[in-house]
Amino acid sequence: MKRGGQYICAGTADGYVHFLDLINYKVARTWKAHSAFINDMDARSDVLVTCGWSSRPQHGYMLDHLANVFDLKTLMPLPPVPFPPGAAFVRMHPKMSTTCMVASQGGLIYAIDIMNPDAPSMRHANVFNTHITSLDIAPSGDALVLADAECAMHLWGSPNKIQFTEYGSPTEFADQVAPSPPIDWSPDV
Repeated sequence: MKRGGQYICAGTADGYVHFLDLINYKVARTWKAHSAFINDMDARSDVLVTCGWSSRPQHGYMLDHLANVFDLKTLMPLPPVPFPPGAAFVRMHPKMSTTCMVASQGGLIYAIDIMNPDAPSMRHANVFNTHITSLDIAPSGDALVLADAECAMHLWGSPNKIQFTEYGSPTEFADQVAPSPPIDWSPDV
């Protein structure tokens, strides 16, 4: 589930997204995003982007090669974002309202403007003998992190300006306390 605009967007195991109105919690619209099930979705302002699976005859389930986009103002689908390796994970950029990060299970990452998907910026995470299990972006937009099946975190960002919070301030630490004198454990004689 994700909150987007004036709706709660709830993905289902059969590929549907239900848009619940925040005022009365009734379903305002239902959208068939993927033919099998939804793997990941994210909403920012008035846009929802989903990644999911489709059933392919004789191949079982495969990740869709499109990240589907939905306009939460008009409650209508927008043109999907192509992602040939199979879109597994998606996050909307916190600062750039029409930009999303889409990742495959193999570590390929696209930064895509959903209003102009023809010119993605591509990167590849070095994941060997494993696969990506999740993706997230820091609220500042300066850091991207991928988690893999080996429980490793792959942190991406500029080392000189990486910041995890939007309005960061230095961490305040407690004052140093003088150490206690050692306790004499010898028996009294």
